[in-house]
Amino acid sequence: MRYSDQVVCAKGCKGNCCRIHLSIPAVEAFHLGAALMSYPADRVRQIRARVSRMNTSGPCPLLDRAACTMYPHRLILCRTHGLPIQNRYRGKTYVGCCQKNFQQLFPIPRDARLDLDRINRQLARINRQFMIEYGDRHLIKERYSIGEALMLRI
Repeated sequence: MRYSDQVVCAKGCKGNCCRIHLSIPAVEAFHLGAALMSYPADRVRQIRARVSRMNTSGPCPLLDRAACTMYPHRLILCRTHGLPIQNRYRGKTYVGCCQKNFQQLFPIPRDARLDLDRINRQLARINRQFMIEYGDRHLIKERYSIGEALMLRI
């Protein structure tokens, strides 16, 4: 990565990225649910037990001691959070990132920015196709909380 020296985000970061229990598109929910099933049965029970004790207004149920318990399988949102994101709102372009990143390089160069609108459009297209192919057959909904995704029986 060209600007890797500007990014301090990593597994175990003590930032605030995972403090919110988010909703995710069905395609990512099913990916996360399937990835969970690749873990040993006792780990699956442990993660699901944590989910059952939490609510959707709390932190992400995968957060344990400042680290994601399923880090290799994290969602697109998790993989991009903290990186320089560019999006448009009401005709204006906004750029932001975790305050720990890009401290030595401001303004953030254009080639370091992820176009959030483009990423979201692509993810929406993929999710629509997933819903067309699997939605009716499996009676799935369009969005899930992370906790709901972890409770899916895939």
